[in-house]
Amino acid sequence: MELGPFGIRVNAICPGSVEGPRIDGVIERDAMNRGMEAADVRRLYEAQVSMRKFVSADDIARMCVFLSTDDAGMVSGQVIAVDGHTESLSIPV
Repeated sequence: MELGPFGIRVNAICPGSVEGPRIDGVIERDAMNRGMEAADVRRLYEAQVSMRKFVSADDIARMCVFLSTDDAGMVSGQVIAVDGHTESLSIPV
């Protein structure tokens, strides 16, 4: 409300699990703790996302670019999930 009159838009991008070394480490540690293969744990994580894959850094970047364009000129005050529709964060054992 305070920044709108100045043409300043404020939005929050909330990424899901982003493909890369950080989630790889989480999966590897979880696999070790469960006594499972990392590939099997990865499939468990991915099964909790409607799109069945992790978000890429490019997915986040494209949302940033979109929000900076005139096409998003009336998008403000939003929390935007770029997560492939994460359905759950609990991992069945």
